[in-house]
Amino acid sequence: MRFTKEQKKEFCERGFLNIPGAVSPFMVNRARKAIHHSLGEEGMNKDNMDRYRGRSYCPEIQGSPEITDLFNGTPLKSLAESALEPDSLMPVKSGQIALRFPTYADSPPEPSGHIDGADYNKRHAEDKVPDIGHINPFTMFAVILLDDVPEPNSGNFTVWPGSHHILESYFREHGTDEVAKPGNIGNIIDELDWPEPHQTTGLTGDAFLTHYQVAHGVAPNVSPNIRYAAIFRLRHRDLEQNRDKIFGNIWLGWEGMKEIIEKS
Repeated sequence: MRFTKEQKKEFCERGFLNIPGAVSPFMVNRARKAIHHSLGEEGMNKDNMDRYRGRSYCPEIQGSPEITDLFNGTPLKSLAESALEPDSLMPVKSGQIALRFPTYADSPPEPSGHIDGADYNKRHAEDKVPDIGHINPFTMFAVILLDDVPEPNSGNFTVWPGSHHILESYFREHGTDEVAKPGNIGNIIDELDWPEPHQTTGLTGDAFLTHYQVAHGVAPNVSPNIRYAAIFRLRHRDLEQNRDKIFGNIWLGWEGMKEIIEKS
């Protein structure tokens, strides 16, 4: 399965793409059963809630086939590689189990955007990305809905369409040194002129493939339901050797997008 030209154009412009029905009901149910078994047997330590929110719930099953097959055993892998090149992705061995529980907030706050891999100043102190002196990027990520998310403010995966181009321009002018310093990424992103955020909606089994450098976040959940999703961070095999170049050249290594990029 491959991206069409129209899908590539949309991905180029907006930085993300909705893939309806990417994962079968059987695979979704298998994953949800594993998650519920974990919650029932392992439970959730209240002291670890910030870590669960920021990294993953049910950490002991992140690498299980019930979770990793949501990406590896579906058309999502071939779709993602059609924007890159065949066999270009590193093996996916783990996924984030991303649950969002309801809140009683009367006036839900606006989602705040970030990019992954930098020390973001709004995170809980114990869940901050370690200060390693540089941003730790990847190539794209896949967000898979494990239940319906039909309305806004239901813990929606939220993106700022086109923000990958804004950040590309920023990094070309300023580099990444300041962003890599602890706490700075949140301040810098807050100062940039963003488009309006888009709270994605979808049905069970839908997926969203998203460029790494798209600013994203999560909407508050004022619905009565838990938001279930699995997130996979995908890495190009050449990511390490191109680490310092990709922030100011967001399509480096995206051979499948070359024709679209040259015409844009």
